[in-house]
Amino acid sequence: MVDLKDLAIQSRRFIPALSDASNDLICALDGLQSGAVISNVRGKYRNRGGGLSVYYPYSLNNYNTLASDKPDKKDGKKTPAFESLGGLETDFDEETQRAFVRLTEEQLNSVYNVHVILLATLDFKIDDKLVMASMGIADDRLVENWAERKFEVSFNGELFLFEGEGLYTDNFFDATERDEDGIYSIIGAVKTSGNDSLPDNSIVGLKKGDRVKPIYSIYPLPKDLPQEFSFGDCEREIALPTEIVLSKHPKIKNKILTGDVFKAYIGFFIFQNEFGDFESSRDFSFYMEGGKWKAKTSR
Repeated sequence: MVDLKDLAIQSRRFIPALSDASNDLICALDGLQSGAVISNVRGKYRNRGGGLSVYYPYSLNNYNTLASDKPDKKDGKKTPAFESLGGLETDFDEETQRAFVRLTEEQLNSVYNVHVILLATLDFKIDDKLVMASMGIADDRLVENWAERKFEVSFNGELFLFEGEGLYTDNFFDATERDEDGIYSIIGAVKTSGNDSLPDNSIVGLKKGDRVKPIYSIYPLPKDLPQEFSFGDCEREIALPTEIVLSKHPKIKNKILTGDVFKAYIGFFIFQNEFGDFESSRDFSFYMEGGKWKAKTSR
């Protein structure tokens, strides 16, 4: 769900050819005489709403599902170039100290988006199995060079900490505000459901003394991974043993870790095509050795 007026404003901003159509839509929504929206209330943290929401498909596959009864529906299909991105080798650039992948022209033309997923090795085992924890999307560490078809990831051991504890940061930058010192302000907590429905509209303010337990998606990995292995086969959720007691002004900030809790990080480049399909590269890893973070790739 997106706000229709904000969608028109952003379309006008990024797609000049849609300026006239966007202006017409904005006038139709909040025109002085006959606007479609007759009442609109906005708050401090959601102040761009025009009063009318629409469903905007995340991918063409979602659109195709909605339009399945239409005779002109076109099914999305993975191209051979896009499928070849599955298991793509990762490499390491000694000069920039970054893990990277380089795509062919055909592969690049089949890609709509590139993301980075980061996992961390935890300092305990479950049933004598190594435990990995998802740290979420790490696109802030991604360096994109579409002209040279090169995508890189840098890591210096820096991680987001919430009251001194490591934090899962999926979609992190959409939900926070950052000041010049790199310290992030917490708006509050929102109740969510276990399915894909929308979260609760009400924001619960956090206060001093509130107790919080970080919950991670974890993966207890078998000692010998099968050739056809999926992390989803062993995924489960767990609350870490540490309980965070909030201070008067709880903060999220960046900090260089020493490897005392999170011993190593494993990452993957995730490629998305215009139909919403995904392929992932071979893994790369950053690990602590001799007090310094080092990198290892699949080559």
